[in-house]
Amino acid sequence: MAVNRVLTTAAFFISAVFLHLIAELLHKTKQIKKLIWANYLYSTIGSIITVSSRLLVNGSVPKLDMPAYLDAGPLYFLLPLQMFFCVTQSIIWLLQSIRKEKTVQRKTQLTIFLIATAISFATGMVAYLLTFDIPIKPFTTPFVGIYPLFMAYAIIKHRFLDIQKLIRNTLIFSLLFISLLSVVSFSLFIFQKILVKRAGLSESICQFIAILMALVLYSPLKKGLSIITRKLLYQHKQNPADMFRQLSQDLFRFADVKKLADEMISRVSSCLALENIIFFRRDRADESAFVLISGLYKAQPGAPKTGSALIRYLEHSGDVLLNPHRVAENKIRNKQKGMREDWKQVRQDALREMARRDRVVALPVFIGGKLDGIILIGNKKSDGAWTQEELGVLKSFTRCFSLALANADAAEHIRFLQRKISASERDASAGVLIAGVDHEAKNPLHAASLALGALEGYLTKEKFKALPREEQEKTVIETMQSVLEDVEEVNRIIQHLSDLAEQKPLQIQSGVSLKEILRKTLRTSAVPGDVAVSIEFPENFSLTCDPDALQEILVNLIRNAVQAAAQQIQIKASAEKGTVTIEVKDSGNGIPPAIQQKIFEPFFTTKERKSTGKPEGTGMGLFIVKEYMRAMGGEIKLLHDVKPGSVFHLVFSQFPNTLAEVA
Repeated sequence: MAVNRVLTTAAFFISAVFLHLIAELLHKTKQIKKLIWANYLYSTIGSIITVSSRLLVNGSVPKLDMPAYLDAGPLYFLLPLQMFFCVTQSIIWLLQSIRKEKTVQRKTQLTIFLIATAISFATGMVAYLLTFDIPIKPFTTPFVGIYPLFMAYAIIKHRFLDIQKLIRNTLIFSLLFISLLSVVSFSLFIFQKILVKRAGLSESICQFIAILMALVLYSPLKKGLSIITRKLLYQHKQNPADMFRQLSQDLFRFADVKKLADEMISRVSSCLALENIIFFRRDRADESAFVLISGLYKAQPGAPKTGSALIRYLEHSGDVLLNPHRVAENKIRNKQKGMREDWKQVRQDALREMARRDRVVALPVFIGGKLDGIILIGNKKSDGAWTQEELGVLKSFTRCFSLALANADAAEHIRFLQRKISASERDASAGVLIAGVDHEAKNPLHAASLALGALEGYLTKEKFKALPREEQEKTVIETMQSVLEDVEEVNRIIQHLSDLAEQKPLQIQSGVSLKEILRKTLRTSAVPGDVAVSIEFPENFSLTCDPDALQEILVNLIRNAVQAAAQQIQIKASAEKGTVTIEVKDSGNGIPPAIQQKIFEPFFTTKERKSTGKPEGTGMGLFIVKEYMRAMGGEIKLLHDVKPGSVFHLVFSQFPNTLAEVA
C-alpha cells in the first residue's frame, strides 16, 4: 500500500517536471509560467489526496496472471489525465518548434526528442489499462527504456543543446519543490490525524480542511520558492527583446550622470545576475585619465590608463572585448580577420589586463566618435557562460546608454550655464538665451522619444521577434543612429546658445549645401502630412554660413508657418553679386501690421493655449533667428503687405573672410 502511494505521488510530479523540462527546452518558461505552477499545484493536491485517503490508491490486488497490481480508487483517473495532457501538449509544442526551426542541427535534436517522447508515451500508457480493469497486460512497458537511449544518442551525436544546464536548472527547481512539498504534506497529514483524534471530526472533513490549507499556503510558498530558486540558479533564459526593453526603459529621463550610471549598473547587474560590474569615464579635468563613476565590486578597482593596451584596443576596434577563456563554452570570439600583427599583440595585452582585473567583458562607450568610457563586467553569479544573445543585447544597450549619457551631459551643461548666468547677474538677453534652450531643444528630443517609442513597440510584436537576428539588429542600429543625430542636434543648440551668451564666434563655413540643411530641417521640424513644402533652387546650391545656425533658423521659420495654419510653404534661393537670399514664404494667417515691428523682440509671442488663454511659446524663436543672422553678418527681413501669409528674406553676405571677422 505504502509503495503504491509513493509511486503514485512520484508519477504526479514526473508529469509536472516533464512539462517544465519541455518549457525550458523550447524557451517557453516565461510565457507559460502560470501553467507550470498550476501543474505543480495539481501534483501537490493529487499527492495530498494519495497519502491521506483511498480516493486514488486502494492497495494491491491480483489481476490476470499477475499476483499483485495496483487497485485504483475512484479519483485515480486524475493521474493518467494529467500525464495525457502534459505529454500531448509537449508533443504539440515540439511539432510547432520543428516546423519553425531553420537550422538542421536544432531540427534534428528536437525531432529525436519528439520520437523518444512519443514512443515512451505510447508504450507507457498501456500500463494504465489494467489499473482500470481493462484486461490487457502491460507488455509494452519495457519499451519505455527506449527514451533514455534516444536521449543519450541525441546528447552524444547531435550535441543536444545545453542539456547539462537545462536539466540542472529543472532538477534543482523540482527537487526544491518536492522537498518543500514533503514537509508541507507531512505537516498536513499530522494535522489531519490530530483533528480526527482530538476534535472528533470525520476523516472526509479533515481531508477537506487539509486540502483547503494547502491551497491557502500555495501562494506564499510559491513566492518563497521562486526567490530561493533564483538565488541558486542566478539566471533565467530571457528573450533578447525583453532584456533590451528592461535595460533601456526610461533611461533618458535621468538628467544626472552619476544617477544614470548607478541606474545602469543596477539594471545590468540585476538582469544578468552579475558579481561585479564597473563603469569608468574619461576625467573632465584631465582627458588623459579615467575615473570610477559607479560600480558593483568587492575592492576598490584601479582606473585604467589612457595608454594602456585595453584602452588602445577599445578605441581602435570600437567593439566588445571578451576573455576567451571565460566564454569558451559558447565558442564566442572577437573577430581577428584582417587585423594587423601589431594590433593582434595589443589585443593579447588587453586580454591579459582584463585577466588581471578578473573581468570577462569590456564594452566601450563612445560619445561623438570618441571613447568616453568603458564598462568592465566580471563573472555571473551562476558562473555560467555568456551567450550571443546576451552580448548582442549588451552591445545595443551600450549604444543606448551612450546616447542617454550624452543627454545627461547636455542637461548638466544647461545647469552649469544657468548657475553661471545667475551668479554673474547678466543682462536680460543672457537670461533669454537660457529660456531658448527649452524652446529649441524640444523638437529633436521629441523626435528621439518617438523613435525609441517606436522601437519599443517593434520589440514587443511577435512579428518582429520572428524576423532574422540580422534584421532585428539593423532596426535597432538604425533607430539608435537616428536618436544619436537628435541628441547631437540638442548638443549643437546648447553650444550655440552658450556661444551667444559668451559671445564666441560661430563656425562659418563655405560651400554649405542648402539641400542637405533643408533635409535635416524638415526631419527635425516634423511637418504635418497635409502641409505641402516646395523647394526652388538648383540641386548644388551652396552658401557661406554656419550650417547649424542656418538649420535652427529654418526650423523656427517653418515651425511658425505650420503654427500659423499654413497649407503651403515655399523655399526659394537666389544668388547675386556678394549676397545670397533665401526666401521662406507661407500661406498661413499672416502677421498683422500692428505687431510686425515687435516680432523680433525677445519674449514677444501671440500664441495662446486654448484651455487657459495664457501664452504658449517663450517668444524666443524669431529673436534667436535675428541674433544668428546678425552673428553671421547677415540680416532677416519681413516683407510687408504680402497676402496671404508671410514672406521672410534671409540675406547672407558671401565674403568668408569678412564674415569670420564679423562673427
